[in-house]
Amino acid sequence: MLRSILDKLVFGLGLLIGGIFPSYLIQYRQRLGGLVDQIQLDLQPFQEIADRYHNGSLDALIKHHLNSSDPTFYAEGFAIQQMTDSRQHLSEAYAALDGSLIHQMGYLATNIDERLFQSTWTDFSPAFVTTADALIFAFFTAFLFSIAFHGFMWSASVLSRNLPWRAREPG
Repeated sequence: MLRSILDKLVFGLGLLIGGIFPSYLIQYRQRLGGLVDQIQLDLQPFQEIADRYHNGSLDALIKHHLNSSDPTFYAEGFAIQQMTDSRQHLSEAYAALDGSLIHQMGYLATNIDERLFQSTWTDFSPAFVTTADALIFAFFTAFLFSIAFHGFMWSASVLSRNLPWRAREPG
């Protein structure tokens, strides 16, 4: 009876974790989108300068800065270059997270941004996501938790049968 109750609790825990994890992915992607939007805003004045003086080419503006002998002007060009590189990287990451739940999890598992992960986790507000993908994932996770529980219980029973101090029946 206790084993049955524990099995149900483990299944429920797996269902809960599996249902909440997609909300973390949603919040991670929203935070990433906010970073993309912010860097776009930060680059806008430089884009306007590039539009006026470099035929709209931000790369030409950056090269102009980097070719300068003025250390301040050069440093500014380097800063703009870093911002455009960040925009490119963040935009690619955002686009990569625009797929199925499994695709998003795969991308996150192999390309996680540690600072973004930590800041999202700090502000994470759990929610149970009820999309078809999320529900399938939640039940799959619950099933895996249940299998792990049964595997653990089976291993424990096998090990306990072979313990040397276990009382043996007189025979």
